Amino acid sequence: MEAIDIKEVQKIKRFIRRFSASLKKEYRSYNERENYWRRVAHFLSEEKEVDLMGSLVAIKELIGGIDPLTKLKNRRLFEEELKRRITESRRYHFPLVLVLLDIDNFKTLNDEKGHLAGDIFLKKLGKILRESVNMEWEVFRIGGDELAIIMAHASLRDAEILISKIKRRLERILREKTYVALSKPLGVSFGKSGWDEAETIDEFKEKTDVALYREKKLKKNG
Repeated sequence: MEAIDIKEVQKIKRFIRRFSASLKKEYRSYNERENYWRRVAHFLSEEKEVDLMGSLVAIKELIGGIDPLTKLKNRRLFEEELKRRITESRRYHFPLVLVLLDIDNFKTLNDEKGHLAGDIFLKKLGKILRESVNMEWEVFRIGGDELAIIMAHASLRDAEILISKIKRRLERILREKTYVALSKPLGVSFGKSGWDEAETIDEFKEKTDVALYREKKLKKNG
């Protein structure tokens, strides 16, 4: 398969501009739209060989808020969903839990085994998360090696059970030769917290982030 060239990129841009109404609604300012195209260019630059139709599908996913690699919802949809769920929780008084995940020593995996190995691990992790949550819960990729789960109508105990389930499935993957051979152990850290009605969204996220990095610190010191 031939590597994608500038003519194909232009075709992709023309294809997406058919959706100009939705694109302009999503990215209202000129700078926002330019930033979007930079994201598209970055995505394409990371592909060794990519066919035109495959690129179109991936970029449509970007517009729709889906991470092309893991097929999880992205950070924008995370922020929107968290805001929506907090509004509903405040109104209907149901419990809400946020779980944040961070891959331990992900840079070591990329440096020693290559970025393709990192991508494969992210895909495997995304699949585990998608298959582990119920219909009320949503999974997101909010950064390079950062993920999140919004658990509506759930308690901290529910979160503990979910995390244990995910860890059990991860253990089997982490025993694979690629990951065992690393100079630093690959793993996933979790932080969880329940929403308090007195909190702002930022306070809720920060509290969960603190819980996540508390676990990472314990691992490092242990």
